[in-house]
Amino acid sequence: MKGYSTVLGCLLALAIWHPESATAQENQWATNGPYGAFVFCICVHPNDPDDIYVGTHGARIFHTTDGGQYWHNLGDDTLQVSVRDIAIHPTGRDTMFAGTNGGAFRSTNGGYAWERCNFPLGRRNIYDDIEIHPDSHNLVFAAGNGCFKSEDGGRTWQLLDLPCMANTFVRVDPHNHDRLYLGTQSSHTRKAIWRSDDLGVTWYPIHNDLDTLALSVEFCIDPVDSLTLYLARDGRPCQSWKCLAKTIDGGEHWFDISPEVEVPYIHTVRVSPYDRNVVFIATDDRGVMRSTDGGSTWEEINEGVDARRARCIEFDTTSSIIYLGTYYHGIYRSLDGGDSWEKISHNITGLDCEEIAGNFNSHDTLYVTSRAGVYKSVDGSATWERLNIPTQLHTYPHCISVDRHEPRFVYAGTNLMGWGYSESGFYLSADAGTSWVYRSQGLPDSAAFMDLDVAYYGEDRVIFLACSRAVYRSYDQGESWHVCDNGIPQGYEYMQIKVHPAYPELIYAGDTLNRLYRSTDGGDSWERSDAGLSGRAITEIAFHPYDRNVAYVGTLFGGIFKTTDGGQNWEDINGNIPYREWVYIAGIAINPLNPDNVFASAPLLGVFASHDGGITWEDMSTGLRADDDFMKIIIDPCDTTRLFLASGNSAWKYQRGTTQVSVSGPAVPHTPELINYPNPFNATTIINYELPVAAYVKLEICNLFGQKLATLVDFRQQGGNRSVIWDASKFSSGIYFYRLTTGQYTFTRKMVLSK
Repeated sequence: MKGYSTVLGCLLALAIWHPESATAQENQWATNGPYGAFVFCICVHPNDPDDIYVGTHGARIFHTTDGGQYWHNLGDDTLQVSVRDIAIHPTGRDTMFAGTNGGAFRSTNGGYAWERCNFPLGRRNIYDDIEIHPDSHNLVFAAGNGCFKSEDGGRTWQLLDLPCMANTFVRVDPHNHDRLYLGTQSSHTRKAIWRSDDLGVTWYPIHNDLDTLALSVEFCIDPVDSLTLYLARDGRPCQSWKCLAKTIDGGEHWFDISPEVEVPYIHTVRVSPYDRNVVFIATDDRGVMRSTDGGSTWEEINEGVDARRARCIEFDTTSSIIYLGTYYHGIYRSLDGGDSWEKISHNITGLDCEEIAGNFNSHDTLYVTSRAGVYKSVDGSATWERLNIPTQLHTYPHCISVDRHEPRFVYAGTNLMGWGYSESGFYLSADAGTSWVYRSQGLPDSAAFMDLDVAYYGEDRVIFLACSRAVYRSYDQGESWHVCDNGIPQGYEYMQIKVHPAYPELIYAGDTLNRLYRSTDGGDSWERSDAGLSGRAITEIAFHPYDRNVAYVGTLFGGIFKTTDGGQNWEDINGNIPYREWVYIAGIAINPLNPDNVFASAPLLGVFASHDGGITWEDMSTGLRADDDFMKIIIDPCDTTRLFLASGNSAWKYQRGTTQVSVSGPAVPHTPELINYPNPFNATTIINYELPVAAYVKLEICNLFGQKLATLVDFRQQGGNRSVIWDASKFSSGIYFYRLTTGQYTFTRKMVLSK
C-alpha cells in the first residue's frame, strides 16, 4: 500500500519536521529509531567538510554540521519529499539546488526554505542531476525532463536543444569547463551519451560502439585524464549483465569493465581523487565494490555495511573520508579508503517501517519490519537491534507476529521490493529473532505476503497468510502450506487476514478489490461479508477483544467502518476524521480494557482516537510529521497507557500522561487492586491491576488444587495501571485462580473459563 500513499502525498501540504528523542514529554509521539533511510545523494559542502547534506527518498534532506555525528531534517512544505540530487553554490554558502521527484528547487538560506525552479516545461517532473559551473557560478544546468540551463543563478531557465527529453545526468568536464556531458534514456537509438564543447549550444553523440542498449545512469570523468570516462548503466531492460563501460579516448571507443553481479545495475561510479586507478561503484546487489586497476578486476568492500543495495558514493576531497548512501540502511563513512565502514545515521529517518508487533509476555519487547529488515527492541523502543533475517534479494520483511503461547517463536512474511522476479515467502524464528528459517513449501513464487495471523486451538496453532495470489494456512508452523478455498477465490491480492483472539474459528480476510470474506469454521469455508463497505481495498481489520459481533475495517479511499452484527452490515464511522473521501486507514488498535477506546492511523493524516466506539474522533498526532506514512498501530498488551506506531520514517512511542484523555477508560468494571474481564470468558481474558508505587510483581495462574499453571509477570514494575492477557485456549473449561503478589500484599481472584 506504500504506492497509494506516495500518490496521496501530492494532495497534502507538507510540514518541516525535526526528529524528537524518545525522552520527549508525555502525551505526544516520540521516536528513538530505528534509524536509516533510502539515501539518494550525498553532498559535502565545498568549503566545509563537516557540513554535509543527504537527500532521501520520502524524508527530504538531512543536514549535519559536525561531520555526521548529529543530523536534522530540512525542507519546508514546498520541497518534494524525495530528493535525488543536491548542488551547493561554491561561494554562496547558503545557496543550493535540489533535484526531486517533483521538480527542481532553489534555496538561499541553507535549505530551510525553497522555491520551485521555473522551467519552461516539465516543472513537476523528476530531476536527477543539477550541476553548477565551477567558474561561472550563475551558470546552472539541470537534467530531468529535458536539459535546462540558467545563466542567472537559477532564477530563469531555458531548454537546451536535444532530441531526447529523458535525461539522467549532466556533467561539466573538470579539465575543460566549456565541455558538458549528458546522459539520456535513448539507448535504443545508440545516442545515449552526448557531448557539448560550447556549454550546451551544440551537441553530438559519443555513444559509438557501446556494447549494449543498457540505460545510462551515472557518469564519471577521470580526475587526471580528460579522455578517460566511466559510464554506469542499468542493464535490466535489455537483460544484459553489462552495466559498466569505460573509454580512454573521449568516447570514440568503449569497452566493458562490468563486475560479476546478479543484478546488472550500477548506481554510482567514482574515481578516487588520490589515485586514478582506484574506482568505486555502488551496485544493486553486492554493495560497494572497488577496483585498484582502473576497472580490470573488482572486490567487494562491505565490512560494517548491513546493506547490499548501495546507492551513492561521495568523497570529502579535503580528507580521506568516503561517504556511502544505501537503500533504507542510511549513510556510512570510511576512514580507510573503503576497507571498513561505520554507520552514521543517528536521527536520519525514513526506513519505511510497515508493521509492529509486541510480545504478550514482555511489554518492553517489540519487533518492527522495514525495508531494511526486522528490528527488535527489548527496552520499550529506547534502543533497536537489527535482526539478521536472510531474505532473498529485492525482498523485505512486511508482516510479523509473535506467538502468544511461546514468544520465542516469531513469524514473518516478506514482500517484493520493485522487480517481481525475487523469491519471497514465510520465515520462522524459534529463538526470538536471533536466527530464521525459510519455510515456503506450497506457497507461490514471486508473491507479496502482506499479512499473517495465528489461530490457537488448545495446543495446536494454525498460521494464516494473506498474499497477492490467495490466502494460505499452515498446520505445522510453516513446514507446509495449503491454499484456502471453498468460498474465497484464488488469483486475487489479499491485503489482510485477522483471527479473532477470543473466538479463533472466526476469521476475516480482505482483498484489494474491497471485498471482505468471513469464515466461522477456522478457514474451512468462507462467505462474502462486505455489505456497506466502500473504498478500493481492505487495508486493516481489528476485532473487539471479546464480542464476536463487533469489528472494525479500514479501507483505501473509504476510511473506517464498523460492524455490530458479526459482519452482516458495515457502518461508515469516519465522523470528523478529515478528508474522508480519500482517507486511507492503515492501522486500527482497540483498548482491551475499554473496547470503546479505538485508535486509527492514517498515512499523511496522523493518528486519531475515539472514546465512544468510533462515533467521534480526536486528533492525537502531536510530535508526528505531517507528511509521514503512518502504518500499523498497537497498544502495549501489558500496559495500555503506551501505544506504538510503525511509520514510513521510524517506530514511534506514545506514553499517556495524567492530562491525556484516558486510554484505559471508565467502561470496565474496576477495583483498585485486581480484576479480570470478561469473566466468565472463552479462551482469552484480560487481568487488570493497579500499583500505587513501584514494586516487584508476580502474577500467577493456579487451578482448583493450587497448582501453578503459568507465571504471567515476574519482574519489577513502576506504579500505575497494568494489564496482562491470559490465553487459556489450551486449558479445559473450569474454575481458575489468579494471584498477584507485590511484596507486601497478595491478592487472589477467581475466574471461570467457559468453552
